[in-house]
Amino acid sequence: MAGYRRARSAEQKAERMAEIMGAAERLFEAGSYHGITLATIAAELSWSRGNLYNYVETKEEVFLAIYRRENLAYVADLVESIPDPAALDAPTLARAYAEATDRHHGYLRYQGILTTILETNVPVEKLAAFKRQLVADVAPAIGLVEAWLPQDSRMPAADVHLAIVRQAACMHDHLCGTPEQMQAMEIAGLPLPEGGFADALATFVEVLLRGCGA
Repeated sequence: MAGYRRARSAEQKAERMAEIMGAAERLFEAGSYHGITLATIAAELSWSRGNLYNYVETKEEVFLAIYRRENLAYVADLVESIPDPAALDAPTLARAYAEATDRHHGYLRYQGILTTILETNVPVEKLAAFKRQLVADVAPAIGLVEAWLPQDSRMPAADVHLAIVRQAACMHDHLCGTPEQMQAMEIAGLPLPEGGFADALATFVEVLLRGCGA
């Protein structure tokens, strides 16, 4: 792997950040989040920790950047997959939402640790900036739900989308865990639902949508 190259422009800084994010992702895929440090990220890049500090102060900042990138990709997929939500009935919209979500398990893995791990140990100013960005990032997805819900919906569109994302993240942890977790579930006699992740999530989304529209 190439060693450190000092960034001298905004474009080069973005390239260095992309390299940092790539290194963090590789480490995350290979092991646990808690085993990752700025030192291990720097080693993965063949950089010094001092060079890494030119771009980030904590590993959580790196993973928040990864989360945001994955969230943007997920929202874009939803928008592309559901061009006219108002024309769909609840089962069809739920299925489209579930199938789009099923294409983004990497995002769901980060979502599962967002508030409990990723948002910790980040300077409050940077965390506030991240949250402001997130509100803007998810607006198109919220717009899809809002276009479908009746005006007297029992739940705001933003809460509906958030409920779907949180449920999907929990389902991902339960249905798409490590081989050891899956083996333990089998030994414990805990069967996985028929149809897999997409079917299970589609059922949840349909129930949620019907409840909001009742």
